[in-house]
Amino acid sequence: MFNLLKIGLTAPCGKMGRALLKAAEYYKDIIDLSVYQKNNSLPLSSYKVFQNIDELFQCVDVIIDFSSSELLNNIIPIAKKYNTPLLSGTTGNNDFLLMENTSQHIPILWSSNMCKGINIINHILQKISPLLRDYDVEIIEKHHRYKKDAPSGTAITLGKTIAESKKVDYNPEYDRFLKNEKRIDQSIGFASIRGGQINGEHEVMFISNQEEITIKHKALDRSIFAYGAIDAAIWLAKQESNLYSFSDYINDINE
Repeated sequence: MFNLLKIGLTAPCGKMGRALLKAAEYYKDIIDLSVYQKNNSLPLSSYKVFQNIDELFQCVDVIIDFSSSELLNNIIPIAKKYNTPLLSGTTGNNDFLLMENTSQHIPILWSSNMCKGINIINHILQKISPLLRDYDVEIIEKHHRYKKDAPSGTAITLGKTIAESKKVDYNPEYDRFLKNEKRIDQSIGFASIRGGQINGEHEVMFISNQEEITIKHKALDRSIFAYGAIDAAIWLAKQESNLYSFSDYINDINE
């Protein structure tokens, strides 16, 4: 008899958590989803609910986390304790050193964006940024009114990719409001927009005195992130201990 892959979800009540619950119905023939919910704030009669997070980690093959930096930093040691692979799309003040050290013991996949399209754009930026070395770079990102961190983790990832590809220091300009000075060479400007139910838009602009090149991605439905996360979690459950990105998953399945 075929054994279902047991997946644990740490934050089922957030926007991504709800999208993952909905997407999980599509995978019901291959996965068995359980959730951690400390308080009964969302009816989850279709799933096994754990109010003790340690018990969840003991009973699953892989964890999907879209929670908060505080919770993520707390559950990384729990994942290590129970040897449970961990996939996280949580952005903010994550302890990346803790994540990197723990990945020596268990497989961890962290990505600011689980969308295939964004990762393709990130790959494109790796290729074209050195050709546009002297162009000014501006990144505009838009998200729903409930998103707490700004700029988005995805925008920061794109900015770091550009800097690394140009082989220059990452010099972000997050807020020009208090400054009264001209633009710094090789800096990367960020603008964040929060409103309504925007699923996620990212626009990268390369600007010279003669032209402007724009690359833009718009998420039409939050389900793209949920499907990407579940697919990557299924892949991660079979991997060796290491720190992976979503690009590692994309590259592996396309080989």
